Amino acid sequence: VGAVAAALLWSRISRPVMLLAVACWAVLIYDPLAVLAPGFWLSFGAVALLLYGLGGRLRVTGLWWQWGRMQWLLALGLAPLLLLFFGTASLASPFANLVAVPWISLVVVPLTLAGAALLLLWPLGGSLLLRLAGELVDLLWPLLEGMAHAIPALSWPTPPLWVVASTLVAVALLLAPRGWPGRPLGLLWCLPLLLWQPPRPAPGEVWLTLLDVGQGLAVVVETREHLLVYDAGPPLGPELDAGEAVVEPFLRHRGWREVDLLMLSHGDGDHTGGARSLAASMPIRRVVAAAPHRAAWVASGQCRRGMAWEWDGVHFEVLHPAVGRERNDGSCVLRAVAGEGALLLTGDIEAEAEEELLAAGVPLRAQAVVVPHHGSKSSSTPAFVAAVRPEAALFSVGYRNRYRFPNAQVAARYAAAGARHFETARDGAVTLRLQRDGNWQAEQWRERAARYWTVRTGR
Repeated sequence: VGAVAAALLWSRISRPVMLLAVACWAVLIYDPLAVLAPGFWLSFGAVALLLYGLGGRLRVTGLWWQWGRMQWLLALGLAPLLLLFFGTASLASPFANLVAVPWISLVVVPLTLAGAALLLLWPLGGSLLLRLAGELVDLLWPLLEGMAHAIPALSWPTPPLWVVASTLVAVALLLAPRGWPGRPLGLLWCLPLLLWQPPRPAPGEVWLTLLDVGQGLAVVVETREHLLVYDAGPPLGPELDAGEAVVEPFLRHRGWREVDLLMLSHGDGDHTGGARSLAASMPIRRVVAAAPHRAAWVASGQCRRGMAWEWDGVHFEVLHPAVGRERNDGSCVLRAVAGEGALLLTGDIEAEAEEELLAAGVPLRAQAVVVPHHGSKSSSTPAFVAAVRPEAALFSVGYRNRYRFPNAQVAARYAAAGARHFETARDGAVTLRLQRDGNWQAEQWRERAARYWTVRTGR
């Protein structure tokens, strides 16, 4: 705003596009890293859209018609950026803006400015105006929430940049003036967005993603056509949990619209805290847990040793518990076998449960293991590690967590067994792709998304 006002004051620039460029230049001079923020692209993109979509057109009569046209331009034009940044675009936003923007701009903001100015002269009067402005916002909020619930959002797998670029070309053509050459081709440029799908495992392969949920556990297991979520992470605050903040966005990013099986390894909050919000955000066909879940919202079955099924050429088997038990040693232990390779998910089992598994003689060998109890010294006994003989040990731990997980001796034990060490506190989310021949590839989010300014702090 300051840059534009100065340019107008000095009569240096009159074209709107140049004014926008000056404002963009001023923002980047002040904060070069602003270019990394979605808000930068959405703010300047919205103004550029209005200049492009409304400039040089015949003026349409009717204030509300013009206002509705602006909302249509913003909804269509910003959709590619919203899908890129958030994997979702609200279909309710044009209707919400029709009400909210005039309400805020013409009523709430003037009251707020007047109240702030009046505080210096008459504190009581200023406080009353500010309180009135707050109550007017509260009055608007239920209407906006109702619109958001009544009109579904458009969710899409996060597209690659080339798909976003083609969609931006489509938007530019579709919003061009009538009679513009090639305008109908905008529909053709939309095809990459409509047809592109994220990669999936080949039949007989299995992909495991250990999500970075802090001090807790959430694992996503994908086959060609099926999805299993093993634990849903911890609560992150009074109004937020890992299911809403991490698990559900990741599933949308990967193009999944429902969960075939949610397995809650045991009842601790750092494993089940996100389950409720996950169930509220997308359909879940089946829920199983080691013991009957205490929460009334879920009618869970119980996982027991011997449960087995096959998805897309991948065999799944529950190895533990044999009977219902509480707490850590009652955790569901799941093994997924893809040809000559296997994955092992262990929950929070400790030494006693590990001894039971060894005594039962169940197959434990696995190329990759989600390490029991976050790498606690009460788990991962030498005999258990020797039986699993993993090539990859995955630790789900919070950065500088108060328990100091993973325990140094446990980490050294897996390293001595030849396992490569992965840790969410250091690597972020870790995706391991297991092939039928037992070979695997791992991808660490912090390596994939690394930038030259990224600071590596280790543990």
